[in-house]
Amino acid sequence: MSVMNPIPAFLRVFDAYCEATGIGEQRNSTLILNAGHRIVDLRAGGNVSIRVLERAVQRMSDTWPDQNKHLWPRDVPRPPRSKRQNQTELVAAR
Repeated sequence: MSVMNPIPAFLRVFDAYCEATGIGEQRNSTLILNAGHRIVDLRAGGNVSIRVLERAVQRMSDTWPDQNKHLWPRDVPRPPRSKRQNQTELVAAR
């Protein structure tokens, strides 16, 4: 049985998000994954729950800069922006 690994796609989105926002990897890891070291762990073969990945992708979609929307990887479906309150908090935290 083959099981899909969503982490490589997540890392492509995360890398593009860093480029789109102009914010470094560790700071974005803190903002998106709630831990600066978590992205390093994922790159080293670590794993997180699918719910953590789903929330992180939603946060990136919600706060993606409009002027750089073309940077979202074409092979990864982008969720529509949510109307959540924490969008403002995330953007303000930068």
